[in-house]
Amino acid sequence: MRLMVRPRASAPVLRLEAAAPPAAGTEALNAQNTWERERTRYSEEVPVAFMRTWVPPGLFPHLAQGLLEDASLLALMREHGYHPAGGPRQVQAVTADPGLSQKLNTSPR
Repeated sequence: MRLMVRPRASAPVLRLEAAAPPAAGTEALNAQNTWERERTRYSEEVPVAFMRTWVPPGLFPHLAQGLLEDASLLALMREHGYHPAGGPRQVQAVTADPGLSQKLNTSPR
């Protein structure tokens, strides 16, 4: 019998602050102002993805970075009685500028 070992994953929050979402986010969330969360997802301490999420402040007026540190935003929403539904998602492979390179611990191109 072969045991499967899951890689150790983490996703520390880099930034959480009030910000205007992009146009598609404004329309999808029906909100002009949001909480913007940025985080880097790691597998075995290797950065594998940078993620940016917008959340309407009406859902969580006192959202704090500590609530989201290595935690699921969807689970937090469910714990507070919300039933999140899929919204527009955008996944892109992009050339890393200096800011993104720093977040992913890589060299800019």
